[in-house]
Amino acid sequence: MSTTLKKALTVIELLAQRAEPSSISELARHLKVSKSNVHFLLSTLCANGYVEQDVGTKKYFLTIKLWELGTRVLGRLDLRRVASPYLASLAEATTETVNLAILDHDEVVYVHKIDSPRPVRAYTPEGRRAPAYCTSTGKALLAYESEEVIKRVAARIERHTDRTVSSAENLASELQKVRQVGYSVNRGEWRDSVRGVAVPIMDGSGRTVAAVGVFGPAERLPSKRLDQLATLVMKTGAAISTALGYRKGAARVSV
Repeated sequence: MSTTLKKALTVIELLAQRAEPSSISELARHLKVSKSNVHFLLSTLCANGYVEQDVGTKKYFLTIKLWELGTRVLGRLDLRRVASPYLASLAEATTETVNLAILDHDEVVYVHKIDSPRPVRAYTPEGRRAPAYCTSTGKALLAYESEEVIKRVAARIERHTDRTVSSAENLASELQKVRQVGYSVNRGEWRDSVRGVAVPIMDGSGRTVAAVGVFGPAERLPSKRLDQLATLVMKTGAAISTALGYRKGAARVSV
């Protein structure tokens, strides 16, 4: 990388870190270069729309051009492509079936999965849909949806097993717990014989875009095992979110 380009990128990073515009002198001191050198870098960045100069103070600040470029990159990121290596690692660590799901109206849609290598396993094909309120991935997604969406889903609750949530109040309580602990659990609410745990995945804007989950036969996933799996799934969800541009501490966006 050329020295000039490297310095220009450093100027951009410095301006991004500072809450207030910076002067040429401040930047020169930090970069340990001459003021004329900094002025040249700033002039080039201004000419290309990345930096502007405050008319009153003569100090410099970043424009939103970097944000515009960043959002274009994020828009091109393919969720399955980004998530695939993390899902593979999770599948290897747990030896259970791993899935990636998105929310479509009131249902979750499984867009990618890795089957357990075990002879007895839970099976859900890619493209299959399931009610969001009684699956671990669905609850992980619903927990960060708007009240309007949650109410709409709650109005259509049907019992699939004895463990399915039976009312809007029960669903609200479940989703509150998800927000508190960071993951959701399905203890045979969709199918009696299947249990699972899932966490939400966020993108760079803080929007919940998908959920990653692990599920398997109920006899193999008692409560203690689900708690153990939750730790692994949370790490995987955090890693995928980071790869999509999410930064820890950023506000989550309800849509």
